[in-house]
Amino acid sequence: MGRRFCLKGEVAADVADAEAAIARLNTQAAALVETEALARILLRAEAVASSRIEGLEVGARRLLHAEVIRGMAESASDVSATEVLNNIDVLVFTVESIGSGEAITVDLLLDIHRRLLARTLLEPYAGIIRDQQNWIGGSSYNPCSADFVPPPPELVIELLRDLCDFSCTDDLLAIAQAAIAHAQFETIHPFVDGNGRTGRALIHLILRRRGLALRSIPPVSLVLATWARDYINGLALFRYVGSPDDTAAIDGVNTWIGRFASACTRSVADAITYEERVAELELEWRERLGSVRANSGTDILLRDPSRCPNPDR
Repeated sequence: MGRRFCLKGEVAADVADAEAAIARLNTQAAALVETEALARILLRAEAVASSRIEGLEVGARRLLHAEVIRGMAESASDVSATEVLNNIDVLVFTVESIGSGEAITVDLLLDIHRRLLARTLLEPYAGIIRDQQNWIGGSSYNPCSADFVPPPPELVIELLRDLCDFSCTDDLLAIAQAAIAHAQFETIHPFVDGNGRTGRALIHLILRRRGLALRSIPPVSLVLATWARDYINGLALFRYVGSPDDTAAIDGVNTWIGRFASACTRSVADAITYEERVAELELEWRERLGSVRANSGTDILLRDPSRCPNPDR
């Protein structure tokens, strides 16, 4: 808290474009707004993509199998699929746990992390702030060759409180605030594992708190997963060591916010394209079937995109 952020003209324009795009997604995209099933598909896609960024590659059939096993209350043997399912649960919880103007707290972040690691090998660390030094890249034995070394554990709780205070302000445009909060969360790296997925859930907490994405979330992780190098490099530029007033620090923050805003805008375009493909598929099926009685089983099935096969097939 207390740091002033100066957005360059082109970055401020990118942020404004991203906010306008997300607003349109939540107000003008007819199927996405009126059909909750399609909104759930976008949420699910966001969770799967966020998991993929962390190296959790799980196909649709494998994920469905793990979901069926969970529904039967049986122990799952597919650990990776369980982690992806947990991330889907986390995003559902995220969008249900906060409304416009409500507070983002450390306890909420801990609850999200607890749900993320439930029923996994790392469950003993679920919802617990790390008490040891961690680092990114380099050797697993020491941080000497690490790409990044987060703050020492004794500073983490105060840094998280400060981050939550910042996340509850309304001084910046929501997209800029979400970009900064996510980058700062990844910089703090408060947990033994699950920081990336929790940090991307924080993005959606902020967008919902600011009233920007109350109906459908933009699947930004789908874009970040394909822009992996730019994503990681943008976070690295954000972590400038030195005075926040240095030109390099200001440039780094602007570069990261600009990339994040572009990812948000692209994610909305992809979501709307998907909506259009589903609408075209529904129309094609209705033409093949001929007259379909309103509110019949067939009509309901056609209007529920979550029951349709991949529109690309």
